Amino acid sequence: MRLDHKPHFVYLVGNKELNHYKIGYSINPRHRLGAIQVPFEIKLLAAVPCENRFIALATEQILHSRFGKHRTRGEWFKNTPLGKFVDESETAIAEAKKITGFA
Repeated sequence: MRLDHKPHFVYLVGNKELNHYKIGYSINPRHRLGAIQVPFEIKLLAAVPCENRFIALATEQILHSRFGKHRTRGEWFKNTPLGKFVDESETAIAEAKKITGFA
């Protein structure tokens, strides 16, 4: 596996009216938004930068766990307010850095 030290982002996309959100990671969240196929309109609500792919992936997994009780299917969640996502992302990134050895 090659090391990928390019910045990546943990993102929140969704539809506020439907209360339906996806937590994911990508090197380019706007491009990723266009690739997500759902039967409703979604917007990029937040993109939190991570130093590399490994930290972004670990952060995504931590956030999936933290919001687990709101999971509807796969990476999709209900009741995931933007402020809560951003707050949780900060602590999740710190935890991810320790887990991945990039602290």
